[in-house]
Amino acid sequence: MTVFVAIQVLVFATALSFCVLGAVVNRLRNRRDEQRAIAHHWAATVVLDAGPDLEAAGRALADLPISVLAEVLQHLSADTTGEARRRLQVVAHHAGLTHRIERLVHRHSWNRRVQGAHLMMLLPDDGIERSMLLDDPHPFVRARAIESLPPSAVEEFAETLLDSLGHASPAVRSAAQHALARGGSSCVPHIVEYMIRVHEGRLTAEASALVVEVAAELPDPRLVEPILSFEDHEDARIRRLVAGCLGNGVFQDPGSSLAALLADEVPDVRAEAARSAGAGGLVELAPSLGRLLADSTWQVRREAGTALANLGAMGRVVLRCHLHDEDLFARDMAMHILGQMSGLTAASSTSRWVAA
Repeated sequence: MTVFVAIQVLVFATALSFCVLGAVVNRLRNRRDEQRAIAHHWAATVVLDAGPDLEAAGRALADLPISVLAEVLQHLSADTTGEARRRLQVVAHHAGLTHRIERLVHRHSWNRRVQGAHLMMLLPDDGIERSMLLDDPHPFVRARAIESLPPSAVEEFAETLLDSLGHASPAVRSAAQHALARGGSSCVPHIVEYMIRVHEGRLTAEASALVVEVAAELPDPRLVEPILSFEDHEDARIRRLVAGCLGNGVFQDPGSSLAALLADEVPDVRAEAARSAGAGGLVELAPSLGRLLADSTWQVRREAGTALANLGAMGRVVLRCHLHDEDLFARDMAMHILGQMSGLTAASSTSRWVAA
């Protein structure tokens, strides 16, 4: 009986402890949410320039826990530029957050430096800490510092970012690639120079592919010649990226380059070239696309058929010619694409009739 009572007491005490702990945790969570709401209110007021005194806003925010303040300001600064971000930086300074960030980036622990890198966008753009973190020996710190670069600062560190494309860490390479894409046309001269180094074989295959991917995301005429220099590159991944670029409307005469890539030995390259031919409306490539309807790879046949459908009347003529092709694959894909086009035409006519 005594053992039974002891067990009952233990169960009751455990349940009571869980209830008390749950109440405490819930209270702390609610308090945290209240503090976060206050921080969002003051910070958003500053960003919207609703007439607050920046020093007064900084003093109000200084009463909040540093962790809450850092979280809110960092999220807001990621979505702001220009004067709005400058006001946030002033508020961070008056709230004492700037000194906290500067201490974090000089800590021996890489975890602390990562936290500092995460908040770098709250520091002035000319802070020496940014340069230091971009060269940090730990890849996670370097990657986070790159991710925290505002678009206005990407051009300044373009060379560092391009060199980071050859880093051993995938996180650093990916962060640098996305940062260069954010930088836009301001980074194009640096990218052109880097692609020349790639073409001369002075960089790794991974870095070569990454910089071509960045160039593919920037439809800038200055990148046309450097991109075309890679159309016969030994890496199939790079040739596929070049094929994808040729349909973005920037190239004046992509037909000859695409014609060669449509005959590439790698199916992915042929498929991407077919897609670009359709996207660019290159009617002169319709016969080549028709031949790809008999390709041994389904994806190539599919992209060729879709491209012909996008070429209008000439594409439909080529598709109808292949309805009697000796190759079963070509006949099947031509019939499939024409059937889809007929279905879309019928649906469009029905919609117009209903609307009338």
